[in-house]
Amino acid sequence: MTAMHAPSLALTLSLLAAVPATAAEFDIPWFEANPTARAQWLRSCRDDTRIARDARCGNAEIAENRVHARRLGAQSGVRSGQLPPAFETPMLLDAARVACARPPAERGLLGRYCPRGS
Repeated sequence: MTAMHAPSLALTLSLLAAVPATAAEFDIPWFEANPTARAQWLRSCRDDTRIARDARCGNAEIAENRVHARRLGAQSGVRSGQLPPAFETPMLLDAARVACARPPAERGLLGRYCPRGS
């Protein structure tokens, strides 16, 4: 770690330590509901591997993926819950959006998840 990152790391850790944590704080739904905190955690987690090993970093990353997947689903007409839970990833929701934009005869396997009438 360079000397330039040390002050920002110290500031981030001090801010994170100053926040009182309850049992529900820093779980995945909390990160989904708090985009500013999620962005700060992700920035810290991605800048320092020591912090990245913290479970809160994993929760923030999963929350980021879920929010992104919901955003893609809303844009595509493919809603969360239409794909099997194992396929609710940003990449597959995007693939479903692309498939649904094609004519029905060209949609392939993901066509069955397109909204009816599209």
